[in-house]
Amino acid sequence: MPETPNTCVFCDQQMRNVYRDIAANVLTVECPNCGSYKISRDAFDDFPAEFRRRRSPLPAKYLISGILRDNNERGLATPLLTIESSIRLVDPGRVPHGVMEQLEHYLQYVARHTEYLGELVMVGSEEFAIAFARNPIEMASLTNGLVELGWVTTRVVSNTQFEVVATIAGLEHASKTASASGMSEKAFVAMWFTLEMDDIYEHHIVPAVERAGYRPLVIRAKEHNNDVNAEIVAEIQQSRFIVADFTGQRGGVYFEAGYALGLRKPVIWTCNNDWFNKVVETKKDVKVGGETVSAVLTEERRTHFDVEHFSFILWTDGAELEEKLYNRIRPTIPQA
Repeated sequence: MPETPNTCVFCDQQMRNVYRDIAANVLTVECPNCGSYKISRDAFDDFPAEFRRRRSPLPAKYLISGILRDNNERGLATPLLTIESSIRLVDPGRVPHGVMEQLEHYLQYVARHTEYLGELVMVGSEEFAIAFARNPIEMASLTNGLVELGWVTTRVVSNTQFEVVATIAGLEHASKTASASGMSEKAFVAMWFTLEMDDIYEHHIVPAVERAGYRPLVIRAKEHNNDVNAEIVAEIQQSRFIVADFTGQRGGVYFEAGYALGLRKPVIWTCNNDWFNKVVETKKDVKVGGETVSAVLTEERRTHFDVEHFSFILWTDGAELEEKLYNRIRPTIPQA
């Protein structure tokens, strides 16, 4: 029987506890850096080699670690980790891009753990995932960066722990940043406009989004006199997240989802099962030599490879989409 591992595959830190479910072949890990997560034993064994592979589709280890820690901090759901699920785990809308965004993310962590001005927040040197840092050295530099910006003060407690105290300027900045980027009640919906999909939107997408506490919007439902592309851009900028439904494989949906990713907005990916990488045969009446005959047409419906690896909600009817969409919004959109 293989020995139970004691080092996290995502951050190389010594794990606090590892529980092994032999029947399910699943490990439940408690890591001081990543937090708690469940991972298949096969994946745990395969990850080190996969990370070393030059053309691996896996995100960088520190990004997976950062998302795991963020999910634990916010009480968000994390699926059982396998090679395949880990490829889909890292949402570009939740990953800091550049040092300043790492500092913002770090500051938000301190602010969430501060109930009153002057409260001490204990941080361990092995907890570098809270700032999406790669190692303790980068974490120390980011901590110094917060001090230089005047957002926190710090005091070393031991070789492995230090105290962080948010300043008035830091708490004010964290509050303004959270209000500007994370508190919008709008949810932009990108989709195919047909009579059937209009019904899906009105009777299933709208109820799901509203039940989760947001206001859904499709651009044609808004009165405006401006260029439609400018309106789409403006609404996505002001939305908390977008729902992108790829039924019909419309180019506009790809554009809107891509624009949202560029703004680092969360995207919830949905598609009717018949339109997700399927070959469909349809019967149509066509005229041949002046006569009408029935013909069987073969249609290949492919989702572009640039997005097909995301965690899609596949649905067969409106009721299924409504329930799955609500259940996806609640655990994956912070503050939903």
